[in-house]
Amino acid sequence: DENDYGEYSRIQLCYGLLQSGFNYPGISVFQKLCFLKFALSLPYVDKERLAVSGHSLGCTDALFMALICDEIKAVVFNDYVCNCKNEYTAITEEDEKKMAQNRGNWHQIPGVFRYFDRPDLLAALAPKYLTMNEGGAEENTSKVLRAYEAAGALDKVFLSYYPIFPLSKQRF
Repeated sequence: DENDYGEYSRIQLCYGLLQSGFNYPGISVFQKLCFLKFALSLPYVDKERLAVSGHSLGCTDALFMALICDEIKAVVFNDYVCNCKNEYTAITEEDEKKMAQNRGNWHQIPGVFRYFDRPDLLAALAPKYLTMNEGGAEENTSKVLRAYEAAGALDKVFLSYYPIFPLSKQRF
């Protein structure tokens, strides 16, 4: 099917990157850091108010950029906060094509999830400003909120859910 071509070309690109010792998020973050370096050289860029935002796959880039770049002061994380290891396990019964669309190899960063997962990495952002705009399971979001509490930065972390998924009270 002609519509599937783009999907499979991305899978093949990422497979080639992984086989060469690289990965899509690493290449993507590198490119964005080069742009950030250029942007910081512009006189009208307020270096004290830099934020990054991502949606879906772009959240990985935003997260890693903020972790390694002190100039970034805030992150807008427009994806649900999940434990990727649990998610990968939960979708193994899906057919191969659907699984490739949901958790493609463009998310893979060899070795990173051996010790850390998304909630851990989001927690490591404390005390930078962080908004998590699509919620997530309480066990994951509470880990992030506890880290911000420990850093004395609860006023810098925000959590929201889609209106159809109301949250009575977030505990941490």
